[in-house]
Amino acid sequence: MLFWLISWVLIAIGIWAYFATQQYNSGTSDTKSLFDIFFDISLLFIIFGSVIFLLAFLGAIGSLRENTCLLKTFAAFLIIIFLAEVAIVIAVFALSATVRLKLQDILKEEAVRDYRDNINTQNVIDWFQETFECCGVGSTGYKIWEENKYFNCSSQGFEACSVPYSCCIDPYTFDSEVANTRCGAGVLEDTVSQAEAAAIIHTNGCVDAAIQTAKDNMFLIGGVGVGIVIPQLLGILLAKILWSQIEDQKARWGG
Repeated sequence: MLFWLISWVLIAIGIWAYFATQQYNSGTSDTKSLFDIFFDISLLFIIFGSVIFLLAFLGAIGSLRENTCLLKTFAAFLIIIFLAEVAIVIAVFALSATVRLKLQDILKEEAVRDYRDNINTQNVIDWFQETFECCGVGSTGYKIWEENKYFNCSSQGFEACSVPYSCCIDPYTFDSEVANTRCGAGVLEDTVSQAEAAAIIHTNGCVDAAIQTAKDNMFLIGGVGVGIVIPQLLGILLAKILWSQIEDQKARWGG
């Protein structure tokens, strides 16, 4: 019942955030692909809340009504989710180099190039770059922003040869609450060396920065993983025990 209530809260927040974003974008939709959904936090809240709602519904109603069909479906969904999590972990560790390259290609195509055209993508990238103190993706780091039509040096706009403010080491130089969007101006010019750029912005790519952060916090990530897996396995076990007891009682009374 607790998870059921949490799911409603998540769905409500997601719906509110989604319509607030659409209003900001003058009612136009920025969701064009599955990748856009990943960068739309409001849609992630709705999806995640819906999944929790479905699982909580199956488990709660199955238990209250002693419905073995709902309990078995509940356990089956948990098993599928658990196996998917295991498969993802194995893929990341066994194919780390391939996964890294593929992720870099996807981010370059979908995130960097659409940075100014999708407010959801922009917000997520800015948060990520500020949090992990990085800029761009891949081994080229901040240079990848040349792929963006607004930051490319051939652009005629005011952002030509610059990078997003979230790449800057100190984007709040003049105001502690308002970022200086021009703090990285000119760093993509050929006359500016990487050492000179490093004095102004973070130059490492975000994929490498995120991987390094994960390595530095391996025990914390492992603890979180265990904290996620144990309730899932416990839910499967308790559902199995309950439906077995129900079936035993039905068999005893000839039901």
